[in-house]
Amino acid sequence: MSDYLLILRQESVEHGESGWHWLVLSADGGVKDRGSGALRDALAVYQRCEPAPAIILLAPGNKVLLSELKLSREQQRHLKQVLPFLVEEKLVDDIEDVHIATGPRGAEGTLPIAVVSHVELINWLDQLYSAGLPPSRVVPETLALPWDSGRVTVWLSPEQCLVRYGCRRAMACDVQNLALVLIDICSPRQRGDAEGQPTLIELLHGDEPGSDQLAAQSLEQWRVLTAEEGGQFPALRIVHSQWPLIERLGRQLVSELPSAFDLLQGGYAVNLRHGDRRAINVRRVSLGIAASVLAVSYTHLRAHET
Repeated sequence: MSDYLLILRQESVEHGESGWHWLVLSADGGVKDRGSGALRDALAVYQRCEPAPAIILLAPGNKVLLSELKLSREQQRHLKQVLPFLVEEKLVDDIEDVHIATGPRGAEGTLPIAVVSHVELINWLDQLYSAGLPPSRVVPETLALPWDSGRVTVWLSPEQCLVRYGCRRAMACDVQNLALVLIDICSPRQRGDAEGQPTLIELLHGDEPGSDQLAAQSLEQWRVLTAEEGGQFPALRIVHSQWPLIERLGRQLVSELPSAFDLLQGGYAVNLRHGDRRAINVRRVSLGIAASVLAVSYTHLRAHET
């Protein structure tokens, strides 16, 4: 079985910077190499691997909206036609500016969706292709957190929190709003959910400076807010992770890979019959977006002139 090269783009929310991290994992989750820096350094690692590992990009959680749609039988029959209209109700952006990926339908007609800006997705792919690292999958980092029915998993860091609370339910939020987000996820009014009412919140953190204090503050805020809300809420347990974020995500993702939520669908899908794979598709999507932007700009300009 092939090894995997996982690439994670971590952003600094406070400073507006980003950095690349990578991890080479065997099919059974064993770590073979890791590092951070420029993509050319990741390419050097990739070129040393024999055979070449499958490349997986972990997309920033704060750039991918994960949600679910409740579909009627009529909507299920005409999904391709109605999907943009159903998704548009959840968006601030124009529907033409985003890419929509879908997961397998649930037993009760629910459809998991992932929404990401075309500009963001094309930018990630362009950087990886330009570096000689074409990804075979792009998976939201939030859906690589460990998860079990009845448990909410949080990765806590000073920059942002990653929260997974279902098989295909996850999100990113800032530290200040974490307790409020957890209250909403774990509210007793959500009982009866097909994935079960959460009974435990596991708050993971690494070795970042101040992370211990941040975890303690989050626990205290959770206690205060749940006392104000009343009712029964799950216990919150703090766990110091022995692995850094990318390793924690990588080990989990490899174990779930057959069912992982891949964003590369539609025009972005991998074409396994061509060595260049997605490059042509990405270029076509890029040109399509550019043409749309120019058309809208021209229409506005003509309207202004008249």
